[in-house]
Amino acid sequence: MDSRVTFAPGGKQIAFWRRVPQKRESLLVVFDLEGSKERLLATVTEPEIDQGPPAWSPDGTTIAASLHPAPDLQTTVAFFDVKTGARRNFLALPRTVLASLAWLPDGRGLVATGQDVRGALFDQVFLIGHPDARLQQVTNDFHTYTGVSVSQGEEAIAAVRQTRLANLWLADAAGGTVRPLTSITSPEDSNVSVTVAGTETVVFIAPRDDSLQVWATGTGGGEPRALTSGTPHSFNPRAAGGVVVFDREDASGVHIWRMAPDGSDLRKLARGSGEQGRGRMGSRGGRSWRSWVQRHAVWKDEDMPAARFYRKEL
Repeated sequence: MDSRVTFAPGGKQIAFWRRVPQKRESLLVVFDLEGSKERLLATVTEPEIDQGPPAWSPDGTTIAASLHPAPDLQTTVAFFDVKTGARRNFLALPRTVLASLAWLPDGRGLVATGQDVRGALFDQVFLIGHPDARLQQVTNDFHTYTGVSVSQGEEAIAAVRQTRLANLWLADAAGGTVRPLTSITSPEDSNVSVTVAGTETVVFIAPRDDSLQVWATGTGGGEPRALTSGTPHSFNPRAAGGVVVFDREDASGVHIWRMAPDGSDLRKLARGSGEQGRGRMGSRGGRSWRSWVQRHAVWKDEDMPAARFYRKEL
């Protein structure tokens, strides 16, 4: 069982996702609680993957699910017929990643949590009309909302709201004083992810205006400085061999970019119809390598000489 369960009306059946990594499949399974029997309702194969738990409709005929095909930042809300498993794509949401779904009690819509990267930095709450398939954003703030559910007896929506205040700290692995590298005081400025670019630079992702950008700060202290700018989101940073590699989302999709740890020599590394970094980055034998996903096929630039990268000690 690889998701939260959803109950059928009456509470006698549940449905959930079961992933089979060796076959690159996600199985939508229905389990009868009285008879202790399960049946396979539908199979979703990669590049599509399930994104969050399924949601059983109030009339008992349909199970809704959000499916996300990496590296394209698009979610498809799909309906599966409970009797036949037949799939119907209900709504496609470009540049959106949904994390949870729940039906309204009257069946006239669904509530969802997720991120529309064109206008939000964190997962927000949305309403999806049914049958008109209209998307309406309910919240708009610097909190993260997950695990949405809907009351059956009252007109109320519940979700887990997370407020994250994060700072970077530096500790000597051999022991010694722990000291802060940043002094963030508000959630909207908190870092999202971090990587180390050499012995003197820490690179991290944090908001700037309305976009996620790549930042750097020295291990000796000082004010963080933005290495990227503009409206596209930058995320998923990795560093090795004097190179910082990250994903960058723009109007054409998600692409892999690289730069030096000081922000110079910024350029697109992989030129395809859509790529996204996967795994780790490293350096071996004078060659830098980085794995990525391009149109759902895995590539590795292990044979790319480090000379093609700009290398500079800070």
